[in-house]
Amino acid sequence: KLPIEAITVMVQKEAAQRLCAKVGTRDSSAITVAVNYYSEPNLLFHVSAGSFMPAPKVDSAVIKLDVSGEPRAKCKNEKMFLALVVATLPLVPVKLLGLDETVEQLCTISWIIGLLLIFNGAMLIISDRIKNGESNVENGGLLRPFGVGIVQALLGVMPGISRSGSTITGGRILGYTREEAVRFSFLMSIPAILGACVFELPDMFSEGMSTDLLIPVLAGTVTAAVVGFFAIKLLQYLAKNKSFTVFAVYCIIIGAAAVVADLIK
Repeated sequence: KLPIEAITVMVQKEAAQRLCAKVGTRDSSAITVAVNYYSEPNLLFHVSAGSFMPAPKVDSAVIKLDVSGEPRAKCKNEKMFLALVVATLPLVPVKLLGLDETVEQLCTISWIIGLLLIFNGAMLIISDRIKNGESNVENGGLLRPFGVGIVQALLGVMPGISRSGSTITGGRILGYTREEAVRFSFLMSIPAILGACVFELPDMFSEGMSTDLLIPVLAGTVTAAVVGFFAIKLLQYLAKNKSFTVFAVYCIIIGAAAVVADLIK
């Protein structure tokens, strides 16, 4: 722990709003959680672009971080908590830069999805061939979690690519044991899914939802939760006792069929 009571810095206005946002709100992110874990951030004042020479294209803001002597929340497994925060950070620019909208556009192109499915199958085969590592999250640093987070941001959000498959493969390549890679992959899905809900649900409700759609939406949510639970159990079993070859072959066949069907239509 550093002998620092407070930190006062000037950053871009948008960054200041994200750093000082209330955890759980639309403006919050993984970095908001990390900052609030160790300090109490406060936005002091804004600084307009015209205050500088030459003037930048963005406004700035001065924030103060009152460093806490102890973490502001109790965490039974601090190393895992910090690893999840670090692994989630690469997703922040995906949203801020609007890359998620580009990904949504790719979902309408069949042959691209087919190629990504084939890539996903090849990735699962590689995962099976990697020599089992010896590391786990608790006894390692934060570089490996950040690396797995980059894999999730680059591949896990793409259509046709399994988020779990890509992060498990990334974890295996970076030296995690097979079981640890699977465990960390599933834990990483929690902040990713919650973050998506924070951003997407307000838009869905602000646009209004027909009462006729309420029951189908609830039914779909419950069905997805039940099927997802058993899918996780199946993948955990396969990760410990079997290989991913069956899934890999399935992805390659479906991907090839999608590409061929798009070419001949």
